[in-house]
Amino acid sequence: MRFVMVVLAGLLMPLAVFATVEPEIPDWMHATGDGSRAAWEQSVHFKEGVKCIACHGSGDESKASLEGKLPQEWNEVEAAKIGPRKRAEYDVLCVRCHGSAEQNFRRTFHGKHSLLGKKNIPTCSYCHVAHEPPLASIHNALSVDTLGRVCAGCHGGSDEEGKRLMATNLAGTLTGPTLYGHDPFGLGKIRGKNIIDGFYILLLTGTIGFLLFYIVVDIPIALQDRRNGNQQKLHRLTIGQRLQHGVLALTFITLALTGFAILYADSAYAQWLTPLLGGPDNRSLIHRLAALLFVANAYLHFVYYIFIYHGPRTIGFSRQNLRDAWQDIRFRLGKGERPVHAGKYDWLQKLEYWAGVIGLHVVLVTGLLMWFFDSTLSYLPYQIFKYAQWIHSWEAILATSVLILLHGYSTILSPRVFPMDLGWIKGRKKV
Repeated sequence: MRFVMVVLAGLLMPLAVFATVEPEIPDWMHATGDGSRAAWEQSVHFKEGVKCIACHGSGDESKASLEGKLPQEWNEVEAAKIGPRKRAEYDVLCVRCHGSAEQNFRRTFHGKHSLLGKKNIPTCSYCHVAHEPPLASIHNALSVDTLGRVCAGCHGGSDEEGKRLMATNLAGTLTGPTLYGHDPFGLGKIRGKNIIDGFYILLLTGTIGFLLFYIVVDIPIALQDRRNGNQQKLHRLTIGQRLQHGVLALTFITLALTGFAILYADSAYAQWLTPLLGGPDNRSLIHRLAALLFVANAYLHFVYYIFIYHGPRTIGFSRQNLRDAWQDIRFRLGKGERPVHAGKYDWLQKLEYWAGVIGLHVVLVTGLLMWFFDSTLSYLPYQIFKYAQWIHSWEAILATSVLILLHGYSTILSPRVFPMDLGWIKGRKKV
């Protein structure tokens, strides 16, 4: 797998040049970023009593020394000595006082890509500039009426109409709170994010709990089946299905590896994998290429299954499967006879299959929203993009958990097939 990832990274590395987007410096930045006394006296730092050394000092001063009842008086001689600093140096200074803002930034896509080492990502000192007036001021570029122009500076594309649409759509009272980690949609303390998180926490907890229960009660039954030789060979996978399964496995593993790297960008795992892939741009490219192959393979499978293999007759979920599930669970609890499964696939395999079909379309829709966020942000509130990000992440966690537990047990760890069911290679499976 490591070899495959390195080869993919090498093949896609030239494309990273075209994927790089340098942040533009819009006119408003030059207008509000001057070092004049007038701009300084209108700044939020001046009004909050922050001393000049907070931004223009060496960085070694104690935090307590950065604030006073009033900032220092303007000194023309000292002001003339102040030289330019790199943005990264200012970012380090910002964090000394704005720790909570930094934590919020780390949860954004800008912050995650910055943690992975992407160099052309806007950070604190790109959007928050120099002697910035308070947010309530119409002269602050991040005020509700002009905030969209800041985002459109990079994300509006090269078309002026596209920039105008995004600037107009993101103007207003919704965008600012979202950027600072607040959810503007909801009722009282119940916000949209709470509903999404609550739903997936219950779904994930219930799914993992059921699968662990199923595995625990199945192990002694499987051991007894193995001792009694209660197994048979049954043809399961055609050559076409095995090829589809191989592409599915490769693309899913690639999506999981590269997706969790951005989800947990500050982890040791992400810091190890990203350089191996050739950097954060290549990680994105590999993830998207794997997504295209994954979806194309899935729809090819649907066409193949319906029109060639006539799959709905064998994989479709029916009332009989519900009865089988109830009888199967009762049997595993010692309260009934063992059910006889008709057909090539039992109720749990069908449930896993159709849950995967639903999950595929959830990650497809949310993934497209994030991939084409320029179009998304030109018409929809920024919070919708955040919802898509959360749902996409939860679905990835859910799918990976099910794959490891259920598929891992049934094809590798189950006593019926241990050390591995080779049906995905030979086309036959032990049942």
